[in-house]
Parts: sequence; structure tokens; C-alpha cells
Amino acid sequence: MTISRKLLIHSLTLIIIAVTLIGIVIVNMLSIQTSSNDVMPKIIAIEEVSADYRQLQNILENYANDISVAQPQTVTDETIATATKHFTQIDEHLELLRKSMYSQLEADTLNAFITLHQTIKDTSLSAIELKDSIAVRSQSAKIIGALNSAHMLELYANAEYEALEEHLQSQISTVITVAIVGIILLIVIGGVFTFFITRNITRPLHALSNNAKLIADGQLNVAPLEYDSKDEIGALNHSFIIMANQLKTLLLSIREVSDKVEHFTTDLMNDNRTLKTISEHVAESTDALSTGTQSIAHSILNTVNLVEKMENDFIVTVERSTNSVKRSEQATNEINRSQQAISMQQSLIEENIRTTETINGVSNNFLEHTSQIEKMAQVVSSIADQTNLLAL
Repeated sequence: MTISRKLLIHSLTLIIIAVTLIGIVIVNMLSIQTSSNDVMPKIIAIEEVSADYRQLQNILENYANDISVAQPQTVTDETIATATKHFTQIDEHLELLRKSMYSQLEADTLNAFITLHQTIKDTSLSAIELKDSIAVRSQSAKIIGALNSAHMLELYANAEYEALEEHLQSQISTVITVAIVGIILLIVIGGVFTFFITRNITRPLHALSNNAKLIADGQLNVAPLEYDSKDEIGALNHSFIIMANQLKTLLLSIREVSDKVEHFTTDLMNDNRTLKTISEHVAESTDALSTGTQSIAHSILNTVNLVEKMENDFIVTVERSTNSVKRSEQATNEINRSQQAISMQQSLIEENIRTTETINGVSNNFLEHTSQIEKMAQVVSSIADQTNLLAL
């Protein structure tokens, strides 16, 4: 069970207990209110009946005293209407009292009171209508008996109210007791649940914290925590054990790698010494090669100068050939003009032949120099390749 589910069950348990306690208090309070609502309307109705009878008594006495005087019919009608109104109100109150009798004694007293009330009602209205002062005074006197019956009913109601009040006090005491016991029970259960849940959470966490401190201090051989619950702490403990094992493996790997790095460093230093020696030899070879390269460069420079000179000679020869051609053309033109020019032409031809032989000689020299330049270029290229290999 996960920690969140444990906390949820704990909270729901406390809520159920609290709701049950509140429900008990509410039920008792509603019972108290219902009991009070049953008695108080009865007492109020009895007081209303007594008040209506007192008003009827005053009305009847006043009407009996004024009958001797000549009264208009309207006064009699108003007296009958007022008396009827009070009798009707009394009827309504008596009907309410009939539905709320607590004991048989109260029921008998109420039935006798209703009978008396009906007699007083019928007789009083008839006497007022007949304007019989004696009968009106007689009914006024009977109202005292009705008031006595109402007083008896009021005593019964008060006794019922006192008994109800004692019962209500008992119920209130019960509600207070239940509330106090429920609160104490709620506090005790909540405290016990909180204690056990807190202990089940903090104890393994404290153990994990101590193991983490030991690992942080470099002690990897810590005893794993024995925790079998499949909750968040169990998952944390499992992950912690895996982490500790991985740390051990990682440290062993680091040690192996450190040893390999140390051996590799030693080999690398030896290789560096060898490379340093090779570099020194390469530097010496490079210096010698540089000296040879400079010598070759001077030879190439001389060759270039010679080629430039040959080029200048070739240009001069070409100019001479051009002049010869021009002269040949002039000689050809002069053949027709003069036979004397033939001898001159023959000399020019001989000169052209000599010039052609000179050009052939120069061309052969140029070809020989060109082949020498190609061989020297190949030598320079080979030297450059060797220089690059030595540099690498």
C-alpha cells in the first residue's frame, strides 16, 4: 500500500468519525427541538383560550349591565359578532389541544372543558340575542369555571413542560458527553494513526539518510535497509540499493581505468622520447635538404637565365629570317628587271641557308636545355616529396 493511500485512509477514517459525531449531535438537537415544538404550542393555545374567555367575560358583563337601557339592534349584532369571533378562536385552540394531549387525565379534563365551552357558547349567544340579562350574567359566571378548567390544563401542560425540560437537560447532557467523548476519541485515534504512520515513514527515511551519509564519507559497504512494504519508501530503498551497487562497480571501474591510464602515460612518455629523437634526426635531415634545395635553386636560376638568353637569340634569328624573306622577295622582284641581280640573289640564298643552319643549331640547343630543365624539375619534385614525408 502506498503512502498516499495510507494517508487517505487515515484522513477518511477521521472524517467518518467526525461526521458520525456531528450526526449524533444533530439528531439529538433535532429531537430536542421536536420535543420543545410539541409542548410550547399547547401552552400558548391554553393561554390564548384563557385570554379569549376573559375578554368574553368582560363582553358579557358589559352587555348585561347595558341591557336595561334602550339599545339599538346594531349593538346587539356587534356583541354577537364579537362573541362569535372569540368562541371561534377558542374552538380552534381546543381542536389543537385535542391533538396534543399527553395523558388520559388531560384528555378527560379537555373533554369536560369542551363540553362546558359548547354549553357556554350556545347559551351565551342565545341570551345575547334575546337580551336576557340574567342569562347573560349566568353565562358570565360559568366562564369562571371554564377558566378554572383552562388553568388545570395549563398546570398539566406546565408539568409536562417541566418533565420535558428535565428530559431535554438529560439529552443535552448526553449530547455534550457524546461530543466530548467523540472529540477525545477522535484525538486519540488521530494521534495513534499519526504516530504509527509518522514512525513508519520517518524510521526508514532516517536509516536511508544514515546510509547516504556513510556512502558520502566513502564507506560503500553499508548494510541494506530491510523494508518490505511496496510503497514509495520501498521503491526509494530499492533504488538506493541499486545506486550503492552501481557506485561500487563504478569505483572499481575507475580504479581499473586509472591503472590503465598510468600504464598508458608511461608508454606515451617513452613514445614521446622516441619521437623527440626522430624529430632531431628529421631536423638535421631537413637542414641538409634545405642546403641542397638552395643549391638546386641557384642551378635552376642559372638555367632560367640561359633560357632567357636563348630566347633573345631566337628572336634575333627570327628577325634576321624575316629580313631575309623580305630580301628574297625583293630579289624575286628584281629577277625580271635585271640579270645582274641573279648573282646577288644567289648570295642571299646562300646566306639564308647559313641562317637556317644556325636556326637548326639553336633549336637543337634549346631542346637539349629543355630536357635538362625537365630532369632538374623531376629531381626538385622528388626532393620536395621526401621533404614532405620527413615533415610528417
